[in-house]
Amino acid sequence: MNISNQEALDILRKWQSEGRIIWALIVYEGRADASFTLFGRITRADHDHLEMDASTMLDDPVGKKTSLKIGLKDSAFMFSDWRELPPEVADWTQKGFEGVLVIAPGGDMTCGLWAFKLFWGESI
Repeated sequence: MNISNQEALDILRKWQSEGRIIWALIVYEGRADASFTLFGRITRADHDHLEMDASTMLDDPVGKKTSLKIGLKDSAFMFSDWRELPPEVADWTQKGFEGVLVIAPGGDMTCGLWAFKLFWGESI
């Protein structure tokens, strides 16, 4: 479902305060289809920017350099839990993730942030 900038920020700050591990899937569509993934934690979430890195998961300096920064100011947002997703992803989303927040900052890029249910070091 579409959500406001403030609702998206509330979700991001919740995940940040909980120390959730986030799987970021960035997709570029158009002339040069491409995608990129990153696992990390949110380090900054405000009305202007989202920043995350892998510094708590990888030894520095590698963890700080494995990072993502996205402008949020004019972005569109959607949030879904497993019940709202297509069947081919709903099952594994239900088992391992709290939900997915999709950020569309404009242009050809879309970023899906999947918040793991488990914390680093936990198991099912």
